[in-house]
Amino acid sequence: MAAGFQAFFDNGIFQIDADVRPATLAYRQDFTGPFGTLSTPFVATPYYFDIGVPAHVGSVFFACDTPIFIALMSKVGTTWRFRCSTTAVIRIYGYADQDMPFSNSGFQTFSSSGVLTFDSSARFLRPVNIVRGAGSGVTIGWPGPSANYAAGIGNYPKRSVGAAQAGIPYWVMFSYGVSVGPSTYGVGESPILSRPVGGAGVAPPPASPAMIAPTLMCLDVTGH
Repeated sequence: MAAGFQAFFDNGIFQIDADVRPATLAYRQDFTGPFGTLSTPFVATPYYFDIGVPAHVGSVFFACDTPIFIALMSKVGTTWRFRCSTTAVIRIYGYADQDMPFSNSGFQTFSSSGVLTFDSSARFLRPVNIVRGAGSGVTIGWPGPSANYAAGIGNYPKRSVGAAQAGIPYWVMFSYGVSVGPSTYGVGESPILSRPVGGAGVAPPPASPAMIAPTLMCLDVTGH
């Protein structure tokens, strides 16, 4: 950088640069409902919920005191629809590329263009664990009781599998999703949608290739 502020730890690890724009909390909700239901064959995640997420929010993380599996179904405009395995209070945290108001206290940095890039009163994205290629069944304990945590995955890959019920072929969509609960977080895979694709006696469609495992991230959301 040509101007501004930089800070380093004693070991030389870079910490703050006035030209760096960290992600900050831009959406926060304790979702209590309403939950919808979709009862179709082979589906293991029977509930869904919709939330309105600001357009500039790029990542969403979850925490829940009840074990729950959450998978993204669709994004239409600012409406995000998720399938979930049960109904419970879901704590939702959304982060955006530096969505912070200027405060009148604490510490601030500005870029060489005069743009506010750091405010010590802002609530920043604070990763505490990142697991790349976290396949279905990965389960990790929350770091500890001294802070609050939330988890999310980088994307929600989908695949399809053929199945049949009473001789009728079905197309079944599987999705990776994040699993959160009172003591653990992780990644799972579950069928979230199905529909018939032919008449009696027609062979089910073939399965699509295996999905690429997503990145799992755990955040410290204390105070968020």
